[in-house]
Amino acid sequence: MPVRDAGAQQSPSQRPRIGLALSGGGARGAAHIGVLKVLESMRVPVDCVAGTSMGAVVGGAYAAGTSAEEMEQVVANTDWVDVFTDQPPRGEISIRRKEDDYKGLFAPEFGIRDGAILLPKGVVAGVTIEGFLRRLSAPAASVSEFDRLPIPYRAVATDIATGEEVVLARGSLVRAMRASMAIPGALAPVEIDDRLLVDGGISNNLPIDVVRNLCNAEVVIAVNIGTPALTREQLGSSLAIVGQLTSFLGKATVDRQLAGLTARDVLIAPDLGDISAASFDRQKEAIAIGEVAARRQAGALAGYAVSPAQYAALRERRQHAGTVLGPVDEIRFEGIERTNAEVLSTLMASKPGRPLTEPQLDADLRRIYGRGDFESVDYRIERGPGRSALVVQVREKSIGPDYLRFGLALASDFHGQAHFNALASYRRTWLNRAGGEWLSEAQVGKDNYLFSEFYQPFERRGRYFVAPYARISRSTEDIFVGDDRVARYEVTETRLGVDLGTTLGTWGEVRIGPIFRDLD
Repeated sequence: MPVRDAGAQQSPSQRPRIGLALSGGGARGAAHIGVLKVLESMRVPVDCVAGTSMGAVVGGAYAAGTSAEEMEQVVANTDWVDVFTDQPPRGEISIRRKEDDYKGLFAPEFGIRDGAILLPKGVVAGVTIEGFLRRLSAPAASVSEFDRLPIPYRAVATDIATGEEVVLARGSLVRAMRASMAIPGALAPVEIDDRLLVDGGISNNLPIDVVRNLCNAEVVIAVNIGTPALTREQLGSSLAIVGQLTSFLGKATVDRQLAGLTARDVLIAPDLGDISAASFDRQKEAIAIGEVAARRQAGALAGYAVSPAQYAALRERRQHAGTVLGPVDEIRFEGIERTNAEVLSTLMASKPGRPLTEPQLDADLRRIYGRGDFESVDYRIERGPGRSALVVQVREKSIGPDYLRFGLALASDFHGQAHFNALASYRRTWLNRAGGEWLSEAQVGKDNYLFSEFYQPFERRGRYFVAPYARISRSTEDIFVGDDRVARYEVTETRLGVDLGTTLGTWGEVRIGPIFRDLD
């Protein structure tokens, strides 16, 4: 690449349009933040940005108006184990799903439909990831046309049905970033415009052509973080193998894109060594390496710098281009087929007429997801003449509405006695619009039982309910004197009952009702 005079600065009328292309690479993508820090410190303006996978995440946040320094702070303060765990905080899970925690049930949850068992589309649904992405892109929460972002932006994903590259230019910014990073098998695909989208690294892992077309960029700054191939010893799981295949496909597309670079373009290739796509605990290190790599290209970048006054004015305009959530006139739900909006509205702390905040909205969405009915929950802000609305977009589980889970519990008294209980739980949900649910369980082992309950809310908001149930159990009880077992009894119990109750939000429920009990 040519070296330019470090003292030369471009006037607004003279300077070329500059596009930024950011490649995918998982946790290695934190290096993009380091590159952005250098571009900001050198006052190199970016007129448009396109990214793939983690490059789409960093690029989308930057396009939304989040500075490199702010991104670095978010990365430093993020619990990455929590980000890649779909389970909301316990206080935001519905009481009926909390009860499952005491039964020893484990993942995955299977769907039952037309006599067939259905598997989830990914190990992680990605709801917590989307919450993280909302925090990164908060300044542009209400922008639905990516050309209207502070910096025009495109995310690249792949249509898993056809293998075609899909360039996302509108809609939910969070969903676009999430689709671009949906590694097949690990993260559930994202459905946008009737297309099922996965990681863009499969079809175009370094979107130089996309960003060049986006703003007719005369100069492209391309950041290629790459992903080194895993060794045979590291290929110990199906997810690792899928990741390896994705990386191989991505490398082929990167080679094609690099061939299109010109003498005016700048290629930055951070040497990330053994930092892998999954090394989220080493992102600070990756940021520093990205800075070093960008500094090595300082001579080429300096020729595109603008004056301090010009850069400050540009930053000011882009910061003001962001939007404030503010209050809305109504809250409505979109995507509901089996469930009903009145039940979901009781979980919303955000209310019409009150100022909206990102943390509160994030908690609202987690509570909705915590019901266990949805595979994704998002929102958008619609503003029209004299009226605005918060639209909560839900996508009901494609494997529902009937679910099968299994559980296993093991116990030992450390004196030669070991026990187990194996459980199967079958749950039929939304049998009617009020949210009727039929739960059936069977357990074998030390404690054998059959249980069935029909849970029926009285009204559509789901606050009051009736729950008839039946349980037949047989268990073995040992009687000890000191350390010696002196007797063993087999206890058979039959219970029939009808409860009337009320839910206390996600905190609990109160029940009262008659019970018939026969003990033998």
